Amino acid sequence: MQSSADHLVKQFESIIETRGGNFESKESAGLFTMDVIGSAVFGIDLDCRNDPQNTFAVMGRRFFDINIT
Repeated sequence: MQSSADHLVKQFESIIETRGGNFESKESAGLFTMDVIGSAVFGIDLDCRNDPQNTFAVMGRRFFDINIT
């Protein structure tokens, strides 16, 4: 989890430097969550933050994409 948090901080620092701090917080939090789950539960580095099209990231978005009509 610490490794995922360190990567998230580095990503935020990069966003601040390159885009003036504008980013999609829901997307970043979701990718961070998937990285932590992958690390804690499966013992693997999913690296969703650098590969948002990672299978786990895509399935995670589908799972939490709730459409209430």
